[in-house]
Amino acid sequence: MQIAIFGLGRMGIQIARRLRKNDFDVLAWNRSEGPRAEAEKAGVKTFAGVTELAGQMKGSPRVFWVMLPQGIVDGFLRDQLGPILHEGDIVIDGGNSFYKDSIRRAQELEKKGVKFYDCGTSGGVWGEENGFALMVGGSKEQWSIVEPIFKTLSSGENYGLVGKNGAGHFVKMVHNGIEYGMMEAIAEGYGVLKASEFGLDLAQVTKIYQEGSV
Repeated sequence: MQIAIFGLGRMGIQIARRLRKNDFDVLAWNRSEGPRAEAEKAGVKTFAGVTELAGQMKGSPRVFWVMLPQGIVDGFLRDQLGPILHEGDIVIDGGNSFYKDSIRRAQELEKKGVKFYDCGTSGGVWGEENGFALMVGGSKEQWSIVEPIFKTLSSGENYGLVGKNGAGHFVKMVHNGIEYGMMEAIAEGYGVLKASEFGLDLAQVTKIYQEGSV
């Protein structure tokens, strides 16, 4: 299966390499040369131009995975990817977009006959080896076409079509809120421990916490 990835940042390059390791034909675009060279080592075909990449895409529907910072997604879709999209193409946004923006983008692309999936992607630096958790929003109509991509990127279990367009990024937003809240609670808790009168060894306490406490 062929897929094009736009953006070879910390997460994008991991996604490209994991797909390539699993025999996907991966084409990738990145603005700067360094990440392209790194991806080439893994067998990813890279391009400096979006139009050049699109010219190498075969078959239909073509699948484009966008992995770019939220602030530039609209401009990229409008000015670079938009002009080369064909009716029937599929666009996946795997970045941290606001879910209402994803709903709007899906509606705009639908007018061109292009399907859109918003994918909340979690896994950090361990995703490439252990698999990503993928929360996907979009149409059931094309799911059978794109599901192999998500299944391959996940551990095999931690992915799914959670609802219509916007649902994927909404679920990821709530996930982030839970995670950051937990991180803040941990930080505050350790602040209390450190400030206590007991001269606690925080490394020792942490080890005890980690080994089976509930």
